[in-house]
Amino acid sequence: MKKPLYLALALFAASTLPGQAADPLPADKKKAIQEMIAVSNMKAALPQMIEQMSNQAQAAIRMQALQHIERDAKLNAEQKAAARQRVETELPLLMADMRNALNKANLPALMDEATFEIYGKHFETAEIRDITAFYRTPTGQKSLRLMPQISGESMRMVMGKVMPLVREQMRESAQRLQQKLDKPQS
Repeated sequence: MKKPLYLALALFAASTLPGQAADPLPADKKKAIQEMIAVSNMKAALPQMIEQMSNQAQAAIRMQALQHIERDAKLNAEQKAAARQRVETELPLLMADMRNALNKANLPALMDEATFEIYGKHFETAEIRDITAFYRTPTGQKSLRLMPQISGESMRMVMGKVMPLVREQMRESAQRLQQKLDKPQS
């Protein structure tokens, strides 16, 4: 049998591009962003974001693996059913490995780094101070309008730095899974 989960993991891991380095921020802008981070409590949403990413990844990997199994003309119906069951058994282990890799990545620090770079790029220091004032100013409204773009850029940047760790863990997990898949079922 081919490696459906490994292929799905490889496709998922290849879908993330690394971010670019930015120019250093002026001290006053950096301080304003630090205050905004503290006041807005941005990191509180991190566990929910990780859970969403994990759920999306799991669904994508499952779908790709199951599609691969269904397309494999070398497998009969019984073998496909057994392969689908192995996917369902092993996928939670693979996802636990991915979460472990994410935990090792120090996401709060990476989120701070992304926030400095992205907010530093999109907003002036005075605007950042306005945002810190609880999003009540016209600049706060600008922040709300840009939030989807900023969030997307943040996650691409963070994942660009995390994915090498996740890829390595997934390679190890895929090897373990392939060893199990290659063993004859008794």
